[in-house]
Amino acid sequence: MDSPDYFNTNNNFCDNQSSEFPSDFKFIDGRRFHNIDTVKYFLPNDEIEMDRLKTYHYLLNNVFQSNFSSPVKEILKIGGTEVLDLGCGPGAWLLDMAETFPKSNFTGVDLTNTLIGNDDMSKNIKFIKGNVLDGLPFKNSTFDYIFIRNLSYGFSEQDWKFMINEIIRITKPGGWIELMEPELKARNEGPITIYLNDTFIKDLQSQNIFINITTELEQFLKDTNQIDQVFHDEKLISCGSWAGRLGELACEDFLMIIRAIKPRLSQIIGVNHEDYDQLLQSIPDEMNEHKTSFIHHRFWVQKLFSV
Repeated sequence: MDSPDYFNTNNNFCDNQSSEFPSDFKFIDGRRFHNIDTVKYFLPNDEIEMDRLKTYHYLLNNVFQSNFSSPVKEILKIGGTEVLDLGCGPGAWLLDMAETFPKSNFTGVDLTNTLIGNDDMSKNIKFIKGNVLDGLPFKNSTFDYIFIRNLSYGFSEQDWKFMINEIIRITKPGGWIELMEPELKARNEGPITIYLNDTFIKDLQSQNIFINITTELEQFLKDTNQIDQVFHDEKLISCGSWAGRLGELACEDFLMIIRAIKPRLSQIIGVNHEDYDQLLQSIPDEMNEHKTSFIHHRFWVQKLFSV
């Protein structure tokens, strides 16, 4: 797929033919992590994490019963619509949407290109490797629809405000922006879940990660003065086998995150890895007993036609 004329190559972003540099990564306990000074994101970026994100896409799609809430279905079907998936990860949403709407054009942006060699990669997909906090390499008013999900673990408050202004800039007048983020604090937690999750959240705060985005995002969007109404939906995601197959997936997703940060979190709470693993083994039963759940939010807005 040829580079579109809206792509400005005078930046730190690379197209989908680019290879990764070994210095971009570090390995801790067999897991691969980002090794970029300006990146706060703490979760791994290896195959295990990509599999988690693919399953999480399936989970969210089932909970919300759709890939999106913005009223863009008709323009996607007609074709020629430019769509950006910012922070696309393994591309689960991107691949799903590109297959469903083959007449529209989809661009994914992320720190790592996990789409290289993907046999499911459609001709209407373009991938660009880079960090949104370096500024997005697109001209003003490029995209009809921008989708963003799961950036809660890597952005400070100022990062969020910068990113929001960037996506407003590159959205066409009348275009739509959609964001999905979870609340980090669970509901109806048991004692071990409270202990680990609260320690995790405090550690995020110590690294200047903004943990209250779901309560502040609406105001951040309004502060741009380029949108009118903020549409909002939220869903309860129950964790544990008591909630069926989706509940089992939600529980496993939480466990995979807590396992991934074991080197750091075990050190903070002062236990060895074996004792840490034993704590995690208690969580599924605890979630079933207390009926634990998380809230996930979806926001969508339309950029004003004129300001």
